Amino acid sequence: MNVFSNIGISNFAGLHGALLVTMVFSASCGFVKKDEDRSLPRRNQMAKSTPGKDMPNSDIKNSEESPNSTDNAHGNFDSEGREIQGAQSRDEEALDKKRNNRGLFEDRKYELLTPTGEILMAAALKWQIEQEKMANAKIFAQPAQCARNISKVMSLAGFPNYNSPLVPGLVAAIKSRGGLIVPLPKNRAAIAEVIAKTFINKIPTGTLVGGCLYKNCTGNAADGHIAMVGDLDSNGALKLYHNNWYRPENENGTWNPQMIPLSWYNLGFKRKFMSTSWMNIFRDPPHVGTAYDVSIEVPAIDDLDPTNYYITLAVPVEVWKEYKNKQGKVLDSDGNQVPMEK
Repeated sequence: MNVFSNIGISNFAGLHGALLVTMVFSASCGFVKKDEDRSLPRRNQMAKSTPGKDMPNSDIKNSEESPNSTDNAHGNFDSEGREIQGAQSRDEEALDKKRNNRGLFEDRKYELLTPTGEILMAAALKWQIEQEKMANAKIFAQPAQCARNISKVMSLAGFPNYNSPLVPGLVAAIKSRGGLIVPLPKNRAAIAEVIAKTFINKIPTGTLVGGCLYKNCTGNAADGHIAMVGDLDSNGALKLYHNNWYRPENENGTWNPQMIPLSWYNLGFKRKFMSTSWMNIFRDPPHVGTAYDVSIEVPAIDDLDPTNYYITLAVPVEVWKEYKNKQGKVLDSDGNQVPMEK
């Protein structure tokens, strides 16, 4: 199956109409309160830096006042933007050369990848590039747009019904179509137990990870974020694809690789659809044994941390059916990608 052949820009058109219905939602994926800077982890709210004083780029200090305000952020786009666009073109050329299944496996490994998971992964990689186009970035590389970015990925993959501007809306869309909804506990050993019993130790690619500050996650006066499970990082931890908000001012001006790329950040953007490390699942024996513990790799991204926020896993029914029918690839005891045993 040529997974990339199912990914087309034409699918974007139907999404915008549904997103015109706006709802008041004071979460990171809703409309940000004027008196709250949700860009910082909640635990660091009291210690946040002063824009223009402690931040390394004082010329972007006003770029987060409105989710759709980017005028102040792109005054130097012509000089820096050409370099970004050139890199983007090279990425697209490389992606074109990998329009087959091997392109998803050459440099990546997966916990559990079903055929639909392959399509969703290809869509996430495509959107990671597409979001960098300025017409898209001015809308989607912004605060309060994480659910819309995931909706874009779902639409690109051919699933336009999984579509909402809100975190609970996306989870509800998956539930209403027969998908699996799994709330995670906050204790690490208990999280591992849920993964062992519900998923037989492996969370499938394409699973959505929704985080909410409040247990009911109604969208009223709550912070939230949403992401999609992807491949594994170099340490074997699951990666999440999402509209990342983690950037230098969250760590007193110090950049690290889990943050928005500096080239993007220096253009004034404070969001980027990309992957970050999420959770390492420890098993005995490795890869194939029973999960007994987990570690959260980037606790600073607190709204995706199940030991901090209320996290719900939402598996699209298409992925879940393939999982139950053992259609997909997993890692063997040596860390090689092999077909699931029937």
